[in-house]
Amino acid sequence: MSLRIGVAIALLTVVIVNPLRALDLGRAEGTLVVHGTATPLRFVYGKHAASVRSGAKSDVLILLTSEPLSESALRSEGEQLRLVKNGRMAEIELRLAENLRPVRTVVHHRDLPPSNIAGDLVRFTSTIASQRLVDGAITYAGSDESFVTSFRVRIGEGDSFAPNPAATAELELPRPPELPPATLAPAPMPGGAPLPSGGGAPGKALLAYEEAFRRGDIPAAKRLSTAAAAADLEQMKDLMPIARAATPMNIKVTAGTSSGNRATLQLSGTPTMPGGSTGTATMVKEGNQWKFAAWAWPAPATAKASASRASAPPPAIAPVTNGTPLPADGGDPGKAWRAFDTAMNRGDVPAIKKVLLDESAQHFDQAVPLLDLMQGSRGVNAHVVGGMIKGDKATLRLQGQPATMAVVTGNGTVTMVKEHGVWKMAGEAWTPKK
Repeated sequence: MSLRIGVAIALLTVVIVNPLRALDLGRAEGTLVVHGTATPLRFVYGKHAASVRSGAKSDVLILLTSEPLSESALRSEGEQLRLVKNGRMAEIELRLAENLRPVRTVVHHRDLPPSNIAGDLVRFTSTIASQRLVDGAITYAGSDESFVTSFRVRIGEGDSFAPNPAATAELELPRPPELPPATLAPAPMPGGAPLPSGGGAPGKALLAYEEAFRRGDIPAAKRLSTAAAAADLEQMKDLMPIARAATPMNIKVTAGTSSGNRATLQLSGTPTMPGGSTGTATMVKEGNQWKFAAWAWPAPATAKASASRASAPPPAIAPVTNGTPLPADGGDPGKAWRAFDTAMNRGDVPAIKKVLLDESAQHFDQAVPLLDLMQGSRGVNAHVVGGMIKGDKATLRLQGQPATMAVVTGNGTVTMVKEHGVWKMAGEAWTPKK
């Protein structure tokens, strides 16, 4: 898995969200094309499953679907295949090995026999890749089918799929009653009675939840959530830095409607990273208390268009492969990297920015909510064991102990670039575990 601080995003790609995507957990965004017909892929589910590889124990199983799946459908492969056969759903089954590399992909579509694609033919890029969370994209172009889709999925513990709040919220939306064929359907009803300024009682409950969520107070947030949303919070408690970083700040309720025990709120906020500044929240009244059920912050159309055109993160600065050997401690480039390493381990943001390339430092504040995840995705107690230098660029070899939150060893390389006469950190690459 590559960990680099790229010039466009300015942080370690294993832990930062691609700015061209602003997806909620459980959301996919892309298209499956079969015989020239496109089907949008909108949801994603993840779990650990028995491996299909000889001698291997388990795989990470990821399902990308066009429609939300009920709990019973998630538990039953047969029910999923019936949905596909009846033309009600299309699905891509992606399997990753322990090192989080694709080993098999199967496309399920009504107009196509189950299509097994070898792992090395599917291009998989990731901004986060761990045993608990995968944020990435897959691309493939074949003669009968092709797909390009990005996704962010929580990986369930054991052999169960992690809860998907985005899918649950859509499944819980009220469906219009079925009418006899000869009956003229009435005009669409509005979403309910308008709520007062600020969203009334549902709005106050939403802002109370947001305050607890923002400070990472899981017990308080669970008390302010429906049972299903509280279960989701419990599952994602280790991923709260990511969830908070992906949620806009300064959230306000701009409008809303209520109908019975359900309310829909219109929201505005300041994005913490490129993405949507408007969203919606669903509130449900349980007993006499309004509780949070789900929210969504869709990316604006321009961001979605950019995402569909992007197939991979920007390339990293190439390492030095043919230059002059450096001393064992890396010389001046090694000294600069050790300053970066010390600052990262301490969480000293100003000191980190001093050792980054100027363009990277300008954007690094976006990553501060994910700092603990960045720290856990690097080699532990790493040190320089030599390297090579060529002009204003040097690549150092690193040795250390495995990372605590990513499937990488403690060994890798770091590329340093001299900017304004000072050595700066351009990118780290840690060797994945096999």
